[in-house]
Amino acid sequence: MSDAKAIERPDLVPVAHGARRVLILGAGIAGLTARWCRRAIRHRRDCRCGQHHPAQEPVRRRLALGGGGYLDGGGDTGNLSANIGLGARQGSFLNITAETRAHERSDRGAIDPRVVNPANLETMPSMTLFPGYPYVNRIQGDAKYQLSIASVNGGFDLTDSTQFYGFGTYGKKHAEAFENYRVPSCIPQMYPFGFNPLEELQETDFGATVGVKGKVFDSWGWDLASTYGKDDIEVNTIHSGNVSLFRDTGSSPSDFHAGDFIATQWTTNLDIGRDFDLGLTSPLNVAFGLEHRHESYEIKPGDPASRYKEGSQSYPGFALTDAGFHTRDNEAVYVDFALSPTSKLQLDVAGRYEHFSDFGDTTVGKITGRYDFTPTIALRGTFSTGFRAPTLAEEYYSATNVSPTSAFVQLPPNSPAAALVGINGLKPEDATNYSLGIVLRPLERFMATLDAYQIKIKDRIVGSGSLFGAGGAINSPAVTAAIAANGNVLDSTVTQTGINIFANGLDTRTRGADLAVTYLTELRSGRIDWSLGANYNQTDVTKVNATPAPLAPQSLFDVTAISDLETASPKYRAVLGALWTYDRFSVNLRETLYGPASRLQSQNGGTYYKVGIGATPITDLEIAYQASSLRFSVGANNIFNRYPDKVNADLIAVYEAAGSTAAVAQYPSFSPFGINGGYYYGRLVFSF
Repeated sequence: MSDAKAIERPDLVPVAHGARRVLILGAGIAGLTARWCRRAIRHRRDCRCGQHHPAQEPVRRRLALGGGGYLDGGGDTGNLSANIGLGARQGSFLNITAETRAHERSDRGAIDPRVVNPANLETMPSMTLFPGYPYVNRIQGDAKYQLSIASVNGGFDLTDSTQFYGFGTYGKKHAEAFENYRVPSCIPQMYPFGFNPLEELQETDFGATVGVKGKVFDSWGWDLASTYGKDDIEVNTIHSGNVSLFRDTGSSPSDFHAGDFIATQWTTNLDIGRDFDLGLTSPLNVAFGLEHRHESYEIKPGDPASRYKEGSQSYPGFALTDAGFHTRDNEAVYVDFALSPTSKLQLDVAGRYEHFSDFGDTTVGKITGRYDFTPTIALRGTFSTGFRAPTLAEEYYSATNVSPTSAFVQLPPNSPAAALVGINGLKPEDATNYSLGIVLRPLERFMATLDAYQIKIKDRIVGSGSLFGAGGAINSPAVTAAIAANGNVLDSTVTQTGINIFANGLDTRTRGADLAVTYLTELRSGRIDWSLGANYNQTDVTKVNATPAPLAPQSLFDVTAISDLETASPKYRAVLGALWTYDRFSVNLRETLYGPASRLQSQNGGTYYKVGIGATPITDLEIAYQASSLRFSVGANNIFNRYPDKVNADLIAVYEAAGSTAAVAQYPSFSPFGINGGYYYGRLVFSF
């Protein structure tokens, strides 16, 4: 793989190679703190957000203050949150929460080979005067961010049989991440010692749901709700410059507006259900509903200076050809039947029909059942089919991802440029899922569940490998033609150019098993709640579609892309926990064992090297004391300060020989327990 920034999933959390890019396009920051619930808002049941909503109770307030940081420096974090719950009158409730968190950068990178290269030192000796030399390239570690979130959740009775409810979240986030260091020869008039560009994000996210629910004819329950959410990310490049603009005009801004990502979703649901007494062990529950969803995804272009020729250093502004506004609609109807024919058997059958304005119709279904042989043993199983339409971001995300030595264009799959390399848009994924499990309760204080499953996905949407137009071990002229057709102008000084693209190119099969065990030990001095959770999960690529002819002899999905699916996540993980409580004291100890993980990587798509992380135990510990209304706790995640194995030394040597900034990333980015070592913290919670 080249050292260009490889975007994996722009609809979720794209992570750029060589930077900690966080573009949450669709989930949003506030949306991550609460999941919409449209049922059971009153005190009779708990809603899906996990909060209990009593009809009438005293005012409850909660204030929490926390802070911590990494043992080896960086990552200093402060957190302040507050919650108030009001039970104003019978049949109403209101809950308000606010939180703010600040997190500082961390740096775990190695020395950039360019700044110790004798030839570079001879021509650019001023590099040695840059702060922190020779550790000037700070691309491996956490970004700096400030996050503030507020949420409100409330409801009241309209009549004896009808209730109104509503809830919403609002959040703002500011983040800054270092990009690759630029040497003094880049723009010596502006930065005689070189410079560290920063990628800056300003994100605003909000969502709101309002609904009315009740009963008609004393038996039919209904729930009508509408949810709207919007996520707006402004991307800026600061402390940078545009080399061509400076060369052509004699000046360049240092700060640029690179563009915006804006995603919205408006969903309206009507759910209806009732029970029918058929004379069996339990009534037949029938539920059905309708849903309409409207989505939009927009990329706004950067300012003219950010996209002039090759654009601002480290993060070029989004070109006019990247920009666009895209929408789609989805209508769905579902039906669900749940029944217990006997006291030992439970059955549930559900089906859903959907129509997408851009992908047509689909029907999916699920059958699940459980049989209790005795009060101590039960068997459960599920069969279902699945369908996932490409997200708008997967269809239309477009940008130029650069490093000091490479420039790669993320092509939208349905663009004319993509057609030049044989990609003609995306189609939906289809899935088939099976699971079979056993539930055991042989003792009053002991419970265990074991579930095995298989998931088959057809036409899976996956990010391609690095497809080279120049500078790779194998290059395709069609790649260079596609870049030109997409209207991109690349930095003429880079040694590698190419594209990345999403495509339906693979079929995968995932098989695994989940184990969960709980046990309670009563002691004279308290009690211990034991827990054991374990998962084994293996994904295999069962089919690779033929590479489009224009890309030959390259492969659309190189061994790096395949290893990302098959081996980059541990096949097994086990967590053993023990929570001891006695009077006002508690000690929570958790031991997690992560299995081995590995990834195949290359500097130019020629020779691939295995980058591996061995099986690693991680220990977390928290000690707490409850004093009346004040709870004090101290703890550590990864208390023994363990790090993943370093990147293959042979691959690092290849990076260094090529002068690639990828040599700075000495720890694998796919580490399941991070690359920063132990995090130590303290927390105060005051309830009144």
